[in-house]
Amino acid sequence: MLYRLLAVFLLLSSCGKPPRNDLDPDAAILRSRVDALENRLTRLEHRQPQEYAFLKPGQENWVWLWNGAYSLRIGLREVKPSGNGSRVELSVQNPLAVALRDCKASILWGQVDDAGSPVEDTKHEKLFDLEAPLIAGAFSWPSFTLSDIPPSKLGFVTVKSIDCARTG
Repeated sequence: MLYRLLAVFLLLSSCGKPPRNDLDPDAAILRSRVDALENRLTRLEHRQPQEYAFLKPGQENWVWLWNGAYSLRIGLREVKPSGNGSRVELSVQNPLAVALRDCKASILWGQVDDAGSPVEDTKHEKLFDLEAPLIAGAFSWPSFTLSDIPPSKLGFVTVKSIDCARTG
């Protein structure tokens, strides 16, 4: 009981005092550390493998794509006109110690509305063969022709999967 009264007394006696200036620098340091940790956590969350890679032209974005057996780092490198559509070049990083061969990429693409959401009636989907293997520990730049949507209207490219039949 005596300890409780002493604690209440100390708490009440400190209520009217102005804050100590020597704690402010410590609080600022702690705040900057919390901000730095939150930034690192956000970056780490982006490194977590996803089930698909939603990429937007003109944005520098990378996604780790998980297919159940391995992860690949996917980015949208370049978009060029091609006939009535677009020619896109992906950047694919294979972090494995083995090359991946006979690969197929499931790609979905389309336009977006003013809010940045995909427009349903413009979506296209196709399974593409990758012409070259994904070299071990290196980047590859497969390209695909996406029909019906020119670069000026291409709002998103989603890599749903990259599945490879063999390694070596």
